[in-house]
Amino acid sequence: GEKTTNLMWQDHILLYPSSVAYFEAVQEASQRTILRNLTDQVFELAHISSEKMDALRSARRASFVAAWSWAALIGFGMILLSSK
Repeated sequence: GEKTTNLMWQDHILLYPSSVAYFEAVQEASQRTILRNLTDQVFELAHISSEKMDALRSARRASFVAAWSWAALIGFGMILLSSK
């Protein structure tokens, strides 16, 4: 069943009543099942990491624009105040 084929996904892990029961399920799984679970998780984590890095790059650019705009507005404000 799903409980014995998805050994590394958090929602499926939590279906087991204890860490001992989970350990026994992993121990009984075939090498192919364990390898499949491992490679599925590595693949998913690579996609999650990539999306987070893309978001970080976007946030970095937005922060730079915001900081530059803030500094420019302060500078323009000081110029306006000193010209009066």
